[in-house]
Amino acid sequence: MEDIVFTKNEKRLFEEYNLSDFVYRNKEKGFYYESEDIKKIVDNMEKYRCPDKDCAFIGDNWDRLKNHVVEVHDKKLCNICINKKKIFPYEQKLYTEEELIRHNKTGDPDDKSFKGHPQCGFCLTRFYDDDDLYDHCKKNHEECQVCKQQNKPNQYFVNYRTLSEHFNKEHYMCPHPECLEKKFIVFATELDLRAHEIEEHMKTGKGKGRYQLIDLDLGFNYSDPTASSSYYHSRHERGDRHNNRDENRNNRNNRHDNRHDRSDSNYGNERRDRNDRNNRNNRNNRNNRNDRNDRNDRNDRNDRNDRNDRNDRNDRNDRNDRNDRNDRNERNERSENNNNNDNNQISVENENREENSNQNKLNQRSRSNRKNNISSAKRRFNVPEGFGSKLTASENENDIKSEEENIPETSSSSNNQERQPSSSVVASSSSSEQRPATTTITSMDP
Repeated sequence: MEDIVFTKNEKRLFEEYNLSDFVYRNKEKGFYYESEDIKKIVDNMEKYRCPDKDCAFIGDNWDRLKNHVVEVHDKKLCNICINKKKIFPYEQKLYTEEELIRHNKTGDPDDKSFKGHPQCGFCLTRFYDDDDLYDHCKKNHEECQVCKQQNKPNQYFVNYRTLSEHFNKEHYMCPHPECLEKKFIVFATELDLRAHEIEEHMKTGKGKGRYQLIDLDLGFNYSDPTASSSYYHSRHERGDRHNNRDENRNNRNNRHDNRHDRSDSNYGNERRDRNDRNNRNNRNNRNNRNDRNDRNDRNDRNDRNDRNDRNDRNDRNDRNDRNDRNDRNERNERSENNNNNDNNQISVENENREENSNQNKLNQRSRSNRKNNISSAKRRFNVPEGFGSKLTASENENDIKSEEENIPETSSSSNNQERQPSSSVVASSSSSEQRPATTTITSMDP
């Protein structure tokens, strides 16, 4: 079926359509649509719609549809029916695991005409019907033509080697080397084989033995004509005049028989020699075939062993590569961890140095503030030069306490260290400004 016309007119014949007049068509599939509505209907039917009536899923291809059927409905589609059965996707049947096995072996209970998908006995592959199986066997296996001629069709063998064994066992195969090389030179009866040997192989000889004697056992039964009584009486009624002639004939026959016996003995020897040669050739051919088969088997085993060795080596190399990658990754991780630790340690040291430098700056600022306070006190009381000023014991004690309070602040946490110096500065400055000037002036007598 090359071209298909989709129409609503059931009575119009295909020959009455002119395919070039169709506007809506699909040349790749050979579809021709009478109208756009019909084309939309057919396109919708061709979509990969789920066969479940309650499901509205539409897939992009068969693989998406099969995955959906397995994951959502826990069922399967028959791959053979998908490829061979001429129906739309939504018309396919869904099967469970057991139903699919029964479908392949014996068919469906609701379809009595379908008896399952036949299986090739050699490849164990199933096909849609007997025609597909027949085509497969014709292309990939060997059929016995002699059995087919004997009304035994469909006698297939996996390859020619098993078919030749069947020829030697069930039929009559020509043992000559040139016929063995040609293959399929086999006959249904021994008489056909002998006729073939006379026609094909006796004409090829040269010199002695060109024409050879071949025994043909045709299964005929011979009887002695002299054994009947009527012949006996008729012979004796002819009289004695025939006796001499009979004796002469017997003498000639005896001489001819003697010559024929000698020639038969020669022919018998030649026939035995020929049969011996044929038997030797057959044995040699069988031995050669067996040797070839053994060599092929050894080569196959060696090839399998080589493939296994290569696969093992590849597996070992893959494992070694994975181990090397893992080792490199571990080393890189360790090195990164060490670098991170070093960086953290360096950052901590830098923070400590910054904190120490800030603390030193604060200490210097506090000392300068004390000096400024002392100088301002001297200016306030107009202390002349030459007179010494001495702070009271309470002021010295306050200065010592303020210095002691600044020293433990350097060993606190980093956050407290950042906040504490500014407050201490303000406190020291305020205390210095608001501290009452309790100085005593002593005179220095000359």
